[in-house]
Amino acid sequence: MNLAIEHKFDSVAYRIAKTDFILRAITGAKKFYLQKNLVSIYLMKYSVILNDVNNYLLKEFNYKRPFAVFGLNENLIYARQKRVDLYLRFFEQGDIRKHATIIIARIGFAKTRNGKGKHLMRFLLNLAITHKYEFIELECCNEDSAGFAKAIGFYPLDSKGLNWRIGIRELHQYYTKFHKELKN
Repeated sequence: MNLAIEHKFDSVAYRIAKTDFILRAITGAKKFYLQKNLVSIYLMKYSVILNDVNNYLLKEFNYKRPFAVFGLNENLIYARQKRVDLYLRFFEQGDIRKHATIIIARIGFAKTRNGKGKHLMRFLLNLAITHKYEFIELECCNEDSAGFAKAIGFYPLDSKGLNWRIGIRELHQYYTKFHKELKN
């Protein structure tokens, strides 16, 4: 097995063991087993998502080594290199958010207006469908990001137009329509 892959699974196993210890201390033995299984499932899910994000970034930006990592928690993914700066948050239904949501907290590309944003949205759409997320949000948008969001079909969440949201169905319809226009 590849050393990087072994390290990733060792890291996941360590996080699961650490979480086990914390949950036992907080909840006691009865609730522990149910929460342990739930936490283990989420850790594995986020590890798969991290792997998918790394594969996308390697392919899209021609990097040789994966560079996306977990943030402070496992539901945060952070990737920063010369050509791309990306910070994603993943919330499950019933966590802080009412619906399962992918939040793009920070996005930046060295070269703009060359289709990288649309490629990223298509990737996130596929990721959302695979892992059953309902919404994608853009957080704290500047004018360029807000224009991009509006063009794709996002709607503003606040009066200032800083935060935008789109449902997965609407985004899927946008890309279906977009591909039909390209074929004609």
